[in-house]
Amino acid sequence: MVQKWLVLFVALLIFLGWGGAVACAESEERQVRVFFDGEEISFRVAPQFQNNRLFVPVRPLLEALGTQVYWNQEKNTLSTTVEGKNIVVHLKQSMVEIVGNMVESDTPVVVVGGATMLPLRSFSELLGLKVRWDGENNIVEIESGRYVPFLRVKDDDNLPLAVRQWLEVSKPEEVNAALELEDCLYILSSMGWKPTAGYSVKIRRIERENSSFRVNVEIREPLPGQFVFQVISYPYDLVSLDLKAVGRPSAINFQQITR
Repeated sequence: MVQKWLVLFVALLIFLGWGGAVACAESEERQVRVFFDGEEISFRVAPQFQNNRLFVPVRPLLEALGTQVYWNQEKNTLSTTVEGKNIVVHLKQSMVEIVGNMVESDTPVVVVGGATMLPLRSFSELLGLKVRWDGENNIVEIESGRYVPFLRVKDDDNLPLAVRQWLEVSKPEEVNAALELEDCLYILSSMGWKPTAGYSVKIRRIERENSSFRVNVEIREPLPGQFVFQVISYPYDLVSLDLKAVGRPSAINFQQITR
């Protein structure tokens, strides 16, 4: 599994083509929606066609994959950590380094509206991901084969009493937890008591890791100097899984990413 995601990240960077940025010319104005494992990816700069190839912004796609990228301006490098594996991208040398192995890129960067774009179909085919193109509705669906479907639970849902009691006790604490009730598995990620607004938590993805599940959680905190309301909040996210459909995991592991 580690190798698969390392390949995924490397492929993304290769298609970025760190040899130099070029402006996207003669792009076709077609509104395209992209879904990854059933969840729509939100783009600040819309996906665009260029020479019959669909280009999409890199950062939202990386975030959808649960990867966080760090920029070192002094060294002119990008780096990330995927399950303990360090990856470093040397932009000036157009190289990607993974545990001493170097991969050279030969594809130039495409930049639209300040967003770095990559060719989606080439990236998907290289990784062996399942891709479906709905030309009538301009929709791209990408499937990794590891996605575990879930439903987001709202406060106004008719939750069983045992789940409501568990939620009320758990959400004032900073905790990641799960509760199994009959054929449902409830997964909670809570930031606990906060003195202001501006905090949020979202369970973005649940993936299979052999017989266990990995839950990717996105955490957002107020920026320094950001105006926020002075009100007590309990940011949390709660989802439910149908155990009959997805099976019972041997373990549940949480991975948090702070945006």
